[in-house]
Amino acid sequence: MTDISIIIPVYNAQSFLLQCLNSIFKQETSANIEVIAIDDASTDDSLLMLKNYRRKESRLKIIEHKENKRAAVARTNGMKLSTATYIMHVDADDYLIDGAIEKLYKKSKEFDVDVIIYDYVLNNLNGKKQTGFAIRKAFQTEDKQKVQKYFYQNSATKLVKNYLTKKMIVGTETINSTAEDLLYCTEILLRAKSFYVHPEVLYVGNIHENSLTQKSSSPEIMLENRAVLLKTLNNISYNGIKNMEVINNILTRLEKQVLGHSFLKLFSIIQKPVNSTELISSFKLFPQMDEKRIRRIELSINSRRFSFYYNIKLYGVYHLLNLVKVTIFRNINLAKHKYNNL
Repeated sequence: MTDISIIIPVYNAQSFLLQCLNSIFKQETSANIEVIAIDDASTDDSLLMLKNYRRKESRLKIIEHKENKRAAVARTNGMKLSTATYIMHVDADDYLIDGAIEKLYKKSKEFDVDVIIYDYVLNNLNGKKQTGFAIRKAFQTEDKQKVQKYFYQNSATKLVKNYLTKKMIVGTETINSTAEDLLYCTEILLRAKSFYVHPEVLYVGNIHENSLTQKSSSPEIMLENRAVLLKTLNNISYNGIKNMEVINNILTRLEKQVLGHSFLKLFSIIQKPVNSTELISSFKLFPQMDEKRIRRIELSINSRRFSFYYNIKLYGVYHLLNLVKVTIFRNINLAKHKYNNL
């Protein structure tokens, strides 16, 4: 019986893949592990590297996608192959801290919870490390709202019981969104019943020029992604696993994001059209979004004055100043890019 399956979606990750694989297979652990790597139609030497690595490591299994299906589908196809008790995810350009697998395995035996959450750090482009959750103490709970803040991002910071991943909505089809992690984590949160939060950093993420977050950070793309995210979230919440408090917390967070991205778009020196009708329709799918909230979003998307007003009224001066700072730096970078391409 396999104790832990480690799922790795791989797409053009040749620069980081060896570090990722070594960080897993060179660990000493009493757990019976397997690694399922899904090459998502890479155009570099990632698949060749995986096949070469498999020659010396029998615990590595490889799935080959003939066309790119994105991370959510890749992870799902990997999880379908797993028969382990627990599943964890590692991105191909990231790596595990030495000893992480054994520590998580021991915690799984000690607490026998549905999900173990652990901390992480990010290596930024400037070489500095950014703290992840900043978990201060360990605790066990069945209160979903108490742990929800750890489920807004990063599927790779959770050890999850395999049964929770069966017949999920997320990953059944390709989703054109940068919020695949949020959707996966949300569905797991809604399905799970018990949690253990571990304060130790066990995972390291690398932010680089080819990272998805680096490529998809324009406010126009982020606003369009919110519409896709909301539709999938609606499917999840009406799949027999309703939790109104958890869903409303996410809607509040998304509402704040939409107001923020609208501000960045409206005050940008280069503006691209956004299908706000689809975004508004997606919010209307949820009964928690009353007419007042919907109207506030509509006005903020289309009006500089209302965008300024609602961002400061709802979220304060500090939030608005941060948006102004981001807008200034973004406009400077856009101006430089436009000048360099003249």
